[in-house]
Amino acid sequence: MIRIINIVYLLMFSSLFTYSCALNSKSVYTSQHKTSIVIDSIIKHFSCGQEQINIYFEVKNTGKNPLIFIDCKTSCGCFVADCPKDAVEPGKTVKIRSRFSGIGREGAQEKSLVLHCNTKTEFHILRINGFVRKD
Repeated sequence: MIRIINIVYLLMFSSLFTYSCALNSKSVYTSQHKTSIVIDSIIKHFSCGQEQINIYFEVKNTGKNPLIFIDCKTSCGCFVADCPKDAVEPGKTVKIRSRFSGIGREGAQEKSLVLHCNTKTEFHILRINGFVRKD
């Protein structure tokens, strides 16, 4: 009997923990919490050798609510991005640093970065296009 009670308490605790994690600041939005952004350029061009390069995207919060990056996904393991973990206040601009690795690649390259934000258009697709020279 005590074992069953312990299992019930364990299930209740884990359910409560899971529910509380789901209610973090990045997952619950209504239309009141939406904001708007302006991105300096949705396509960045580059040329590099067999090296790693940094590419920056500037995002300005033009809305009235804080901008929150819910998720950032890239199309390939050779292209990664660091999205802000903290909210971007209205009127402020943030730089998203992305890194592309040309090591072991050559020729034309096109990669994408998808930003999931609390904006009216929730998903924003940014691209990098370039050429990797054979060194």
